[in-house]
Amino acid sequence: MNLCLQQIDGAKVVRWIELDQRKHQKTDAIRLYSDGAEQREFFGLAIATYEPPDATRRAHYLFYCDADWETLNDSLYASLDEALDEAHRQFSVERNDWRLISTEPSRAEQDGAGQPPTRRELE
Repeated sequence: MNLCLQQIDGAKVVRWIELDQRKHQKTDAIRLYSDGAEQREFFGLAIATYEPPDATRRAHYLFYCDADWETLNDSLYASLDEALDEAHRQFSVERNDWRLISTEPSRAEQDGAGQPPTRRELE
């Protein structure tokens, strides 16, 4: 398993999933493009937030990622629920399929195991 980063493009990841091609098929509910070409395959999805200066509203981005958790495309939603619903509509991702980014380290994580790396740690 290729663990997701804690941050993607400077946004804090709150949920992530490595797409399983047997279970998570792109439904064509949305078409995503890059440089005029339709994007059909993604390694994983991540939902992340940027902290706004006034912290009164936290929009959620659905990031469509490659195997290195680099963003290939993204879409913006007003809430976590909207982003989760959209991932279900687009890829049949069930809510219980998502993995959480832990904010409280477990005993194993305190020893350095199981915690997703930050991009800085990978460089």
